[in-house]
Amino acid sequence: MKKQFTLMAMFASMMVFTFSSCESEKEVEDTSNSDELVAINAQYVDNVVLPTYDSLANASINLYNAVVALQEDKTDANVEKVAALWKSTRVFWEESEAFLFGPVDVLGIDPHIDTWPMNESAYLEVLNDESVISSLNSSDGDELVSQISEQSDGLLGFHSLEYTFFRDGSVRAASDISTNEMILAVAVAGDLRNECCLILAGWEGESAIGSTRAGYAQRTSNYDGLATYYSTPYATTMKTTPNDSYSSALSSTAAILDGAIDIADEVASAKIGQPYYGASDDDKNYIESKYSYNSKVDFAGNIRSVKNAYLGAIGSSNSASVSTYLSAKNSTLDSEVKSAITDAIEKIDAMEDFETNATGSTTALAAMEACQALMDQLELAKAALSE
Repeated sequence: MKKQFTLMAMFASMMVFTFSSCESEKEVEDTSNSDELVAINAQYVDNVVLPTYDSLANASINLYNAVVALQEDKTDANVEKVAALWKSTRVFWEESEAFLFGPVDVLGIDPHIDTWPMNESAYLEVLNDESVISSLNSSDGDELVSQISEQSDGLLGFHSLEYTFFRDGSVRAASDISTNEMILAVAVAGDLRNECCLILAGWEGESAIGSTRAGYAQRTSNYDGLATYYSTPYATTMKTTPNDSYSSALSSTAAILDGAIDIADEVASAKIGQPYYGASDDDKNYIESKYSYNSKVDFAGNIRSVKNAYLGAIGSSNSASVSTYLSAKNSTLDSEVKSAITDAIEKIDAMEDFETNATGSTTALAAMEACQALMDQLELAKAALSE
């Protein structure tokens, strides 16, 4: 998610929120490599991060296949299938945003597949360039479109596909989608699939993800970075401390909370806050999924990502988790964090007409404040780790 703050919006947001990027990543006292913390980190990696990215990779493959099937048989029913798969793939991506560190950050995958607002002018320029479209209409289209995008930010990924298959909150009719749009969509969906497989390869290692998915990862323009930065899979780096990235198990556990703090802050101050304050037209239009009207589903997924990271499991809790560790130290604070997670999701779900009426919306304000409160609780939880 490429943050595109305008200066006025940043000042407006700072009047209400205290940005936490520096504070949230402040070093905890880094002395513990206890078995309990090692178990927490292993549980987080093996039962939250890896299953989420595994599901994302598989979903992106299914989405690509559906886009190809639509190109071959352009019917309204097949457009509906693509739209449904776009949304379900998006769920896994948004539920990964509490751990936007490691490969997804270092290899530049996040902005590659999830920059918004989508660059509509660049999209239309490519769409109307018959020589470019002709080159993309090939078995290498997924690789070529990635090279084209290097000259035009915001052309690829989820939001390019969203623009192709949705408008004004509705799925487009098959008859409204041009041949050139379908050629571009197949290339973009292939590139998205490749990048999602690259994330998994960075965390697990190519040999662990199967030859098909490893082959897709190898088609990415940023594949060479895998050998440069992740000769040791990042899952091993987080679980086996100390190492060059984490000086102890405690620093690895702190990274779990850093990721959660960062996304809670972003949902509050940028994803909701920027359109809410609407300091400029750009800010008012800074809507994450403005073509599908899927934004509040995105935001709730982000907070569920926080929940999964904190509880050490997807949709439930686990005995080896940040939550159980904190509860033994400060059960009141642990309860407050969990209550703040629930409140943030409920307030997001209650937002009304976000894509069309975010600026000054009382329900958006309530969601924004709930996410800020969650961020504050998570920072207290991080401080308590080393107490």
